[in-house]
Amino acid sequence: MGLSEYTILIVEDSDAVRQVAYRILSRRGYQVLEAADAGEALEVLATSPTQVDLVLMDVVLPEIDGVALYADICARRPNLPIVFMSAYPAEILAARGQPDLTAPFLAKPFTPESLLSKVRSAIEARRTARSELNR
Repeated sequence: MGLSEYTILIVEDSDAVRQVAYRILSRRGYQVLEAADAGEALEVLATSPTQVDLVLMDVVLPEIDGVALYADICARRPNLPIVFMSAYPAEILAARGQPDLTAPFLAKPFTPESLLSKVRSAIEARRTARSELNR
């Protein structure tokens, strides 16, 4: 499967961060969808004609935070890979009541290399899990 066959949903309330991630991923051949908050993300997941293969989301979002959105997505699509991103270290997130994150974590600000590496790793982990299930 080529990169252009993978669709990534970016959920990020900062327009600037969302645009940077969009440019990096689309230049590498990924199909990219965008949402500024949890409500938009759930709408995109429900209505997109393209199957979303991975969600890249901020932990701290307005109204519904990324951890609550993560739980909602996992309930609806349990095998959908999710990569969290945040400018806050895990310790600060824990102090704010965010539990330890079980999804891969990308620190902001990120480099193109670190973003692409996290995305590739999450996609590869999903591929490996699928191939093991098919054995």
